[in-house]
Amino acid sequence: MARSFAILFLASLCSTGALFAVPATADPLALHAGNVTFTIDPATLGIDAVDNRGPVQVMPPLHAPEAVTPVADGAGWRWTDAEDRIVTAGVENDALHLTITGARGSSLTWDLPPAGTGTWLVPDGEGMAFGVGDAFWRKAYMHEHCFHGTTSLSFPAWSHMEDARAVTYALGDGLKSELCLRDAAGLQARLTHDFADGAQTLDMLFATGPADPLAPALFYRRLLKSRGKFKSFADKAVPKLTRLFGASQAYVWGDGRDLAFLDELQALGIRRIVLSYDQDPSRQKHLVGPDYLRRADRMGYLAGPYESFDNAQPAATADSPFILKKPSSPVAPTWVPPHSSTE
Repeated sequence: MARSFAILFLASLCSTGALFAVPATADPLALHAGNVTFTIDPATLGIDAVDNRGPVQVMPPLHAPEAVTPVADGAGWRWTDAEDRIVTAGVENDALHLTITGARGSSLTWDLPPAGTGTWLVPDGEGMAFGVGDAFWRKAYMHEHCFHGTTSLSFPAWSHMEDARAVTYALGDGLKSELCLRDAAGLQARLTHDFADGAQTLDMLFATGPADPLAPALFYRRLLKSRGKFKSFADKAVPKLTRLFGASQAYVWGDGRDLAFLDELQALGIRRIVLSYDQDPSRQKHLVGPDYLRRADRMGYLAGPYESFDNAQPAATADSPFILKKPSSPVAPTWVPPHSSTE
């Protein structure tokens, strides 16, 4: 009797659709990138990998399981999630390439795998190595701190290095993306992204490789080359660039702006130097002029203003004594730092 009741109860649930409360999830997708196999769960966006060092979690699930239908898209896959975000997955540069396109004004927060040991390699300035369990860094990141993908980070890529492996995360464009670190039983990381104008697609790449402190830099360099965006030092060369190599730098004040100072430098055997100055002709006696710049150039030196746009207000009503003035006899300096003006 009980068995008959159970069968009738299940049949009733099926007829009313109550069993459909659990979504039918798609099968995991396997993508081969070189000697690494990435497995993506389309229902949650959880990502795992297997390389010659064994299995590793690359990204935990982004959300609870959802009913999605991946469709083949060239050599990869495409689907739409429950938030109407378009997701694509493929292989690029021996890495898993994932994109998420969201509605303007929406956002995404995705925790990276929990870290118990190892080191975060982050290109903060010249590069930092944050030990997951290091007491100093745990205290420093007691409150979450985020690195902006286009400002704080020198380039939008980072790695988690542990034992013999580094898992590298890279963004095709760091615009409106942040890498955030916080202490939670060790330094933990998460990725945030705002789908704002110009940043409605989050472009991500994931790679595994040997433990190397330069892992994020080496991967990002390969990525730039493969996308035709890499510029070598030679590509960035400008006239007289070689004068910078091994050059000292000095900010000249007072009689350091006189021609005699240049003669003294040469007498001391100084062959390469960058001479920078910031001057106010209305208040200062010693000024760098055309003759100074020409002689410095003949000596093989680089000389030019490091700042010359303090204030563009009319002199009569300006709220600062440093007024932008057009020289009566303008001479193009032999060197001007980036973002500076000669007027």
